[in-house]
Amino acid sequence: MQSVLKNQSIHLQEIENAVEVLQYNKYLEKNKIEMLIINRIVGADIFKNIGAPLEFLPIIKNYDLDSQKDIIHKCNSEISLMIFNNSDKVIFWSFFEKIYLLLKEKYTYTLDEIFEKIKEEKIIKRKILNNISAKYFIALIKEGVENENT
Repeated sequence: MQSVLKNQSIHLQEIENAVEVLQYNKYLEKNKIEMLIINRIVGADIFKNIGAPLEFLPIIKNYDLDSQKDIIHKCNSEISLMIFNNSDKVIFWSFFEKIYLLLKEKYTYTLDEIFEKIKEEKIIKRKILNNISAKYFIALIKEGVENENT
């Protein structure tokens, strides 16, 4: 997406007012910017990711393979609902930011430590994410932050 925008040449074009930018199709809509941020920090397209973050695996290790797949699928579904629920965007970004800032502050926090620090957040209270999905989301962000720092 970014490459396509970068490769469109508007060299020597003059833009006199903001509305003219639209004719060149060199802009990102808010939802695309949000997905770029999420994908950048998580390190992959979370909706195409079929695996689970390594730190999440101990949470589901006692389940059989089919149950593990179901849990991961449910986590991804709940995260999708959370991200695309327009009425809770502010809550989502606040939740995301708290996780990210905690990891930047101290990367060695465990999933449970981060979960305990944010468990009072409205996103978990509203049951948009259940506890396992919240930990899965935390693990996704943590893995992305780790990859960002290596």
